[in-house]
Amino acid sequence: MTADAEKSVTVFLPAHMREQAKNTAEVLTAPGSLMDVIMEVANQFPDLKESLLRGIQEREIAIAIDEMITENDPTTRVEPGAEIRLLPAIAGGNK
Repeated sequence: MTADAEKSVTVFLPAHMREQAKNTAEVLTAPGSLMDVIMEVANQFPDLKESLLRGIQEREIAIAIDEMITENDPTTRVEPGAEIRLLPAIAGGNK
């Protein structure tokens, strides 16, 4: 882990979003609330913003912070050095 990564949050984008993010797989952001982190990614890549925000709102994208799936609570605190993975949501289970 680099010194920058220790002070920042690393957000890993899913393959289907990378083209809209100029073929970027990882984005460094400042720590803060989950909403702060997501908005920083969205603002760095305007072409990605609409699909990213819609995907999270409609639960088409799951969010894992340090390998733990979250409830997408925008107020969740994201600490320096954390890793966030944006994952295509997996549907299934018994109904």
